[in-house]
Amino acid sequence: MALGCVCLMRKITAITVQKRTPNRVNIYLDGEFAFGLTRIVAAWLRTGQELSEEKIEQLQAEDARERAFQQAMLFLSYRARSESEIRQIDGYGTSPKGTQRGSRFLRRGKCG
Repeated sequence: MALGCVCLMRKITAITVQKRTPNRVNIYLDGEFAFGLTRIVAAWLRTGQELSEEKIEQLQAEDARERAFQQAMLFLSYRARSESEIRQIDGYGTSPKGTQRGSRFLRRGKCG
């Protein structure tokens, strides 16, 4: 018998648009609310699909990156910002590693 992890798969039972933020959706797993995601991250999810704990963590991390990116775009939309100003928006829930990755992304000119 092979040793391996027994991965608990959870089934998506509903995906609903959030009332206050229509660009986000609520994900229900096994009949209970589990978490919210941006629509772009949740675009490929379907009711009835099964997700492993690893995939759930991956989706939540991707959602955090997307929210940080959207916040940075909003921040930059008002006026041009210096790199130090962009690093200061770390208080919006991004990790230092994510902020560094975002700064490199913006520096390369991938946002416009």
